[in-house]
Amino acid sequence: MLRSIPGVAPLVLRVALFALPVAICASCGNTGSTVTPSGPPGSGGPSVLQFHKNATRDGVYVDPLLTTAAAQRMHKDPTFRASVDGNVYAQPLYVGSGPGGLGVFIVATENDNVYALDTNGNQVWAASLGSAAARADGCGNIQPLGITGTPVVDMTRRAIYLDAALPGATTSNMREHAIHALSLDTGKELPGGWPVKASTVTGTLGAGPGTMAFNPRPQNERGALLIVGSTLYVPYGGHGGDCADDSGNLYHGWIIGVPLDNPGAATGYVTQAKESGMWSVGGLASDGTSIFATTGNANGGQNCPNPPPMSPPPGWLQQEAILRFQPGPVWSGQTTDFWAPDDWPCLDNGDVDVGGSNPVLVDLPSGSPQHLVVALGKDGKMYVADRTNLGGVGNDLASLQIASSEIKMAPAAYTTPKGTYVVAYADGAGTGCAMGSGNLIAVKITAGTPPTLSVAWCADEKGQGSPIFTTSDGTHDNLVWAVGADGNNQLRAWDADTGAVVFDGGTGADVADGSHHFSTIIEVEGRIFSGADGTLHAYTSR
Repeated sequence: MLRSIPGVAPLVLRVALFALPVAICASCGNTGSTVTPSGPPGSGGPSVLQFHKNATRDGVYVDPLLTTAAAQRMHKDPTFRASVDGNVYAQPLYVGSGPGGLGVFIVATENDNVYALDTNGNQVWAASLGSAAARADGCGNIQPLGITGTPVVDMTRRAIYLDAALPGATTSNMREHAIHALSLDTGKELPGGWPVKASTVTGTLGAGPGTMAFNPRPQNERGALLIVGSTLYVPYGGHGGDCADDSGNLYHGWIIGVPLDNPGAATGYVTQAKESGMWSVGGLASDGTSIFATTGNANGGQNCPNPPPMSPPPGWLQQEAILRFQPGPVWSGQTTDFWAPDDWPCLDNGDVDVGGSNPVLVDLPSGSPQHLVVALGKDGKMYVADRTNLGGVGNDLASLQIASSEIKMAPAAYTTPKGTYVVAYADGAGTGCAMGSGNLIAVKITAGTPPTLSVAWCADEKGQGSPIFTTSDGTHDNLVWAVGADGNNQLRAWDADTGAVVFDGGTGADVADGSHHFSTIIEVEGRIFSGADGTLHAYTSR
């Protein structure tokens, strides 16, 4: 049965004199529809091919167009008009050399639709991956449920990879996760074994030798996808409310690894503990070789407050942890490849995830060690570990209570001439703020042996967005940006060293209506873009 995507019709009419419109088939996987891009092709531009721009998940953007003076003039861009069908939770992407050499934005929605939009917001192509699921069984806070995790683009294969939740044959509730590979140029599904049904994948439990088949029904895919080498990595956790399927099966923390040139050989890693999801919006991080994940709590029942002094202690089965994987994904089980706080049983029992935020990788200019991985927990703490040797249970380099409540969105990490920082949103106010107050918290990491932590500044984000960092040249015009998603939905910017407000949201005409706290903004050629229900908002200083 053929169906069209609402919001596409005006664009089909626009090109009707030149080509017959291509219908989008809901039952045949994905065909894609293509129209002629408008606007001049660019020189390739600064692409944003994955979540927070870089595999380290630092959220750093360098752009000479975005100065402090330009930031103070920000407002909605009246020349940019975008329309998509569905709610947008995934971060938008930008490809500087898209179809025909044109710069395009990639926007995925909860209606299982994917769009390529030109730099004016006009549709280049649209693809339907079928009907989205209406909901999960018994719980969940995303309805309808389609594409939630941020896709990733591979320019070598000119492909977009993503996970789409799908309903069953006899129910509108979710029954499958399908991992798709779409052509960047047409939106059509690539041949050669795509899409991969997650239900066909078997994963290794912990370090093995036990295995488990992927059960889609209790699993959700909120974390950003990642490519390392020639393998795609897709993280999974549970639905909001942590429901089991109707047979009582709970979710686990999962990573599915899909070889890009042989998708039929997909394999996986599974936490031995039930629950322990990899559900954070930023997903997985990488230094180019290893893959890092943070995990949530298991389903309780541990001895609290302290476990036996050994690593790993009894009952610890990869929950409440930073885990380091080799390609595959393969987890060794050695202390070099895991860290957990020594009070992990108490966190377990209290539903207090270390994995509420994704790991972010940070390199210090001096000290020992210099190569760090940072985790931020629902306990309001920031943890720093040596990413070359995570050290087992309790062996973090530094930790600090930075917030009075949960930290759940994606952090950013940046270095200015004045220091190295990690900035994150928390549900509650920052604690120990050297300057300012509020729920956006910047922590300074001072090099040493070991490094030390201090809360440099706090600010009121007036919402729940994940921050990014911009600089004009790596030294000047250092700014932190966020949208007050699920709050007043206004874009703001702060001085990255002091937290002083640089841009305070503009006027009522500049509100990013329909923003969600799982989504994250991006910066492209002096403009800021934010996905929202039915649209992509654009801000400019021009």
